[in-house]
Amino acid sequence: MPPPVAAEEKALRIAAMAVAIAGMVQAGEALNAAEQPVSICMSLGPDLQPLAAAEKLASKMFAAIGVTVGWPQGRIPCPRERAVIIDLSYRTADNDHPGAWAYALPYEGSHVVVFWDRIQLKMPATNRAQILLAHVLVHEITHILEGVNTHSESGIMKAHWSDEDLFEMMKKPLSFTASDIRIIHFGLGVRSRTGGTPAASK
Repeated sequence: MPPPVAAEEKALRIAAMAVAIAGMVQAGEALNAAEQPVSICMSLGPDLQPLAAAEKLASKMFAAIGVTVGWPQGRIPCPRERAVIIDLSYRTADNDHPGAWAYALPYEGSHVVVFWDRIQLKMPATNRAQILLAHVLVHEITHILEGVNTHSESGIMKAHWSDEDLFEMMKKPLSFTASDIRIIHFGLGVRSRTGGTPAASK
């Protein structure tokens, strides 16, 4: 999850998104799930099993809100020019986004960095680490799809998960708020029309 941004900048970004959504609705353009599947480029590296399991859970979490994501692997080339690109960090420096498990670049529009070593340190058990990784992936990919760096008061898009949230996600995936679902589909609509990312249309 990315570091906090200045309150004024955050407010301006939220206002800009609200204006954009209002304009789309007024123009009569539907915000729906009938978009092209989103390609996610992430190398599985040496941790094939837990990473593949995390991908599968992340896909289910997005499918629950009508969003299809694909993870091209092996001989299938990943269309990096339109994909969400995820880099895994195995040796993260202490001064690199201290305390964070990942960060996204939603205004750049495609890149995510996940601190896999920190996730494994938090959840030494492989089955728990892959569940936390799936939630981190969904959180950061959502920032890219929404095109904004904002957070919600509850659920998958909270800025910081409590110990209770971590306990709950081990039993059942955290959910999206209705507002996040709307903004995700708005962002998907922009990606579909522009052939790029929400940020590309600004």
